[in-house]
Amino acid sequence: MWTPFYLFISFFLQAQAILVNVTVDDSGINPLTGQPIIYNPPGAWNLGANCTMCTAKIDARDVHNGTWHDVSTFNSMLQLQTASLVFNGTAVYVSCAIARTTSSPHGFSDMSFFIDGNLVGTFVKTPPGLPGYDFNFTVYSNTSLPPGRHELTIQNSHINGSSSLILLDSITYSSVLHTPS
Repeated sequence: MWTPFYLFISFFLQAQAILVNVTVDDSGINPLTGQPIIYNPPGAWNLGANCTMCTAKIDARDVHNGTWHDVSTFNSMLQLQTASLVFNGTAVYVSCAIARTTSSPHGFSDMSFFIDGNLVGTFVKTPPGLPGYDFNFTVYSNTSLPPGRHELTIQNSHINGSSSLILLDSITYSSVLHTPS
């Protein structure tokens, strides 16, 4: 015999969902979708640890999974440099290493963030001219996304904009997972 109490418990168990944070490494894949971060234009982004021409030299122990993607612009940039990730969630966080130096590497950062094609934030930072890096630095966070599929695009600087450096480490998003009853 079903009483109101048992019906409530049965419904509650069938409707359970949990919020989880999913971290996508800069050189890994989204564990829920199997899709990687897409870097454009091809050849502009470098896998930091393997880049011999990059001036940013980071100890792999200081970044997530020992990897980062490096891209820098110059005043004469003719094509936008972007990194994009499709995810299903309600929040997203972008983590980078931030250079404190003014040369080798030039640590100025000028990033724009787009969700589903709409500009939703910027990060501009002038380096203090000190040695080293700041790691696991959140350059963008958004905790008010409507539930569902979204595309995050990170853009480095602007066409004919100032020089800018991105050392992308990871993207984390919050997703609702429904648990079986």
